[in-house]
Amino acid sequence: MQGGWRWLWRGVALLVLLGLMAAAAMAVLLMSLPQGAALVPQAPVTRPAESLREVRGLMHRGLLFKTLHGEPLVLNLPLADLASVAQDAAGRVAQGRARLRADEQVLWLEGSVPVRATPLASLSALGEWLNVTVGLRWREQGAPELAQVKVGRVGVPPALALWVARQALARHELLEPAELLVAAVAQAQVADEQLLLTLHWTPELQGRTVALVVPAEDWPRLVAYHRVVVQALSRVPPAMRYRPGMPLPELMRAVFVHAQQRTLATSLMPAASEALSAQDVAARENRAALVAVALAANRLSLHQLLPRSVAGVLPVLPPVSVQLLAREDFAQHYTLSTLLSLMVGGRVADTVGLYKEMADADKGLGGSGFSFNDLVMNRAGIRLGQRARQDPVALLHRLGGEAALLSDRDFVPQVDGLPEFLNRPEFIRRFGGLNDARFRQVLDAMDQTLAGLPVLR
Repeated sequence: MQGGWRWLWRGVALLVLLGLMAAAAMAVLLMSLPQGAALVPQAPVTRPAESLREVRGLMHRGLLFKTLHGEPLVLNLPLADLASVAQDAAGRVAQGRARLRADEQVLWLEGSVPVRATPLASLSALGEWLNVTVGLRWREQGAPELAQVKVGRVGVPPALALWVARQALARHELLEPAELLVAAVAQAQVADEQLLLTLHWTPELQGRTVALVVPAEDWPRLVAYHRVVVQALSRVPPAMRYRPGMPLPELMRAVFVHAQQRTLATSLMPAASEALSAQDVAARENRAALVAVALAANRLSLHQLLPRSVAGVLPVLPPVSVQLLAREDFAQHYTLSTLLSLMVGGRVADTVGLYKEMADADKGLGGSGFSFNDLVMNRAGIRLGQRARQDPVALLHRLGGEAALLSDRDFVPQVDGLPEFLNRPEFIRRFGGLNDARFRQVLDAMDQTLAGLPVLR
């Protein structure tokens, strides 16, 4: 018996020793992460001119949907522009710095972030900077592979770095879009200080792209709402199809009355009601209904999104202008922002909307200028998408119930008098930039107004 106790205590002592050794190793590891100097020096932010032209060209709907249906898309992106984008993003997201360099085999991304701006802030006494180096190795086909990761003086196994990156993307609902983009890369290489990127959406990727918004099992729902939209738009007389067209609230009403009926019918089916909660059923109906409305507002046929094997024979979308506050572009901003919010969540959608307006502020690169009107439409649409995700039953009753919301003012506030078409210097002079207190004050007031809209109460 004494021998058994002796072995037990030896085992306990060994476990304690291993624990102390692991703690000591962790302490040494953590102490090796912060560094006294930044790897990346401070540099002025420049605008990625050529890449902005390339990306703005992608905004053409015809080109975008040809790409989604399998036509290869080739982008020539100057490394200097990509470095500007990385530098700007590092400064906005983490108050840090970033730079790119490349050789024939590897693209290197180097970043320096203040330790105080990271979860390791308590280690700032050991060094002010967290320096990260990432190496991506080119392959003959497909996306580059992660070849090397270094944080401070510590090398990180690429597999572990990928796992951490996947967890971070999943937390922000960006994992599926990121995986889609990587899977669509047919080839990437550097030549003459340019990144040559070829994207190819295969039929399998087309389905996954649509499934980001509407899962494949809900595609029959989407087809049903497409038919409702076609019926509603077909009632507009030919002479009125462009002006006044159809107000967005009227189309919403037609679609969501149908959505409420479908939800009620599903709840009365014992097998279906046991499989899905009322919230789940309403959320799925809301999502399919909002996608169908967004497609109509942007004059995009469902044939262009669903794989041809699924779309089958569908009624053609009538050429009717869907309008909000008597403007087609407002309805398009609103519904596309709702769609983006459904895909990636409100926070990311808000960021995309802000960056899109800042890109528009570069009038010399083809932008129309920064417009607060567009920003209001973007944020109102995003809030609708958030409500569809967070409180689907309430939204379903609000849009399809007896108390009809048929006024534009139920969905968006009046925007008369808001600044429009500002170029970058004028925007900076008046509002200081996206992180300036003056601009944030305008955004806060805007969000308070949106919160009081009938559709969002």
